[in-house]
Amino acid sequence: MSTDPAVRDRELWSTGDGKSRAARTVEILLTLSRFGFGELIERSWWARWLPGRPTDEAESDSHEAGAVRLRRLFEALGPSFVKIGQLLALHAGALPLAYREELSQLLDSTLPLPFTVMEAVLAGELGEDWRRFFDQLDVEPLASASIGQVHKGILESGEAVAVKVQRPGAQRIFERDFDILGDIVRYTRMHTLLRMTRQQLAAIIDEVIAFTRSEFDYCHEAEAARRLRAMDIEGMYVPVVYDEFSTRRVLVTEYIGGSTLNDVLNRLDDPDWLSEHRVDRERLARQIMRNQLIQALHCGFFQADPHPANLILMEDGRLGYVDFGIVGELDGQTRRDIVDMALYEMLDDYEALWPIILRYGQPTTKTDLSAFKSDFKALSTRYKQEGIKAFAARSLGIYIEEQLRLYHRHHMRVATGWATYMRGVIVYGNVAALLSETMNFMRDNLPIFWELKARQTASELSPERILTEGIIRQGYDMQRGLRALAVLLRRAEEGELSILEDESPRTEGLRNARVRAAVWTALTLLAAWLTVTLRAESLVGWLDWWMVGAVGVVVCLWQLIGALRRLR
Repeated sequence: MSTDPAVRDRELWSTGDGKSRAARTVEILLTLSRFGFGELIERSWWARWLPGRPTDEAESDSHEAGAVRLRRLFEALGPSFVKIGQLLALHAGALPLAYREELSQLLDSTLPLPFTVMEAVLAGELGEDWRRFFDQLDVEPLASASIGQVHKGILESGEAVAVKVQRPGAQRIFERDFDILGDIVRYTRMHTLLRMTRQQLAAIIDEVIAFTRSEFDYCHEAEAARRLRAMDIEGMYVPVVYDEFSTRRVLVTEYIGGSTLNDVLNRLDDPDWLSEHRVDRERLARQIMRNQLIQALHCGFFQADPHPANLILMEDGRLGYVDFGIVGELDGQTRRDIVDMALYEMLDDYEALWPIILRYGQPTTKTDLSAFKSDFKALSTRYKQEGIKAFAARSLGIYIEEQLRLYHRHHMRVATGWATYMRGVIVYGNVAALLSETMNFMRDNLPIFWELKARQTASELSPERILTEGIIRQGYDMQRGLRALAVLLRRAEEGELSILEDESPRTEGLRNARVRAAVWTALTLLAAWLTVTLRAESLVGWLDWWMVGAVGVVVCLWQLIGALRRLR
């Protein structure tokens, strides 16, 4: 084997690094000791095999100092631990803030393998005559990471494509390191560094490992890309997947040209470059947040790796999304809860808020609910009283981070799907704040929340639910939801929420959103009535169901007239 480190790294990754599980275990333990984490393994049976006495720095560390050393440790342990560290950073609520901020600096950038090595993968997946599919395939990769590397190519039919090829031996290396990491969590005191129980840390590591394992099957990523593309969200572009050339270890997608969001952020102090690339900072900031909300809260499926390198500002102004190895999914109830959570908090309706919060910040035996509720209310009140103008983009991220720290301090487990969504809001909110000095989360996105609430209310009034739960209950729920929205908007218009600053097009958008809410509800009730009426003969009696539909229409018209009156 070569003595050149770069060459050696390539050789190891081409076939696996050649280390047995025992040899790799000793290497990892020695590295733990070298970076000051020896105290965490001193009382384990492993300690007897280590030379010298381990240091005892770890448990006395502040979170900040411990986080820096943990990041350096992961870098020293190699690609599999770097990947795990990155995913831990995305796991909002799992670790203290200092650790997540430090681990987010880990870069999954590995020296590229020679193209001859990747050719073997292409031949194994697409056949020995794989070259006939491509008119051109660049030898030098566009990007290189721990699991795969991406090459630009041109199909025989002329389309420009991005070809993602998995590194041979990568999964074998990761699986071995996963097993060792599991033993470290079980048999050392690593959990004490993070101020959590062994069970809590084990559960988090298991989730992260499951995420990583899914990335080894590119079929999952292809399916995620297809789902996101089918959403057809305005201003958001997802590349075409070429199924005929895609397999478990090769993924061929449409090539998206343009500037990555990383490029934009690095050139914010260069007005000439921004002008040349037609970067509208204000528009871009709002588009980023809108895409995140629509993906998660309307469609229920979203790209969950919120990294600026995964967003591309295309020449036509759209945002292109790449890398769908990590995605999140929210069911209908969770989406409704997130929208209601935002509205109830703005209305100071904590009695309605507590049941929702406790579904996603799950208490443990160590949780004092009374103390948690008091601290949460104090935090919310403080942010409102400090005049943050209904959560400017940067303030929103800080506020959510403080909420997550509150959950952690009260020994509450944050639900995975909700935490993944909130992490995206934090990261993209911070990115939006860098782009825009004027963006205000609630002011600029309130019309979206209005429309989401209207659609949710409409779905709850579907014929199926009317038939099973009754029109009276649904009408009551609709009335309560619309009344809450009306109160919210009235407060906004009176300046209590500081979201309306003038009679601008944004103000008009809010007014129109209220009309849309009423109209959506009206149309849905009317549709329910017609559906029920047309099916009446096959049900229990035409007159009875006609009367149900009529009641629905009356309730609908009442709400619509009330909304129109409030526009005066």
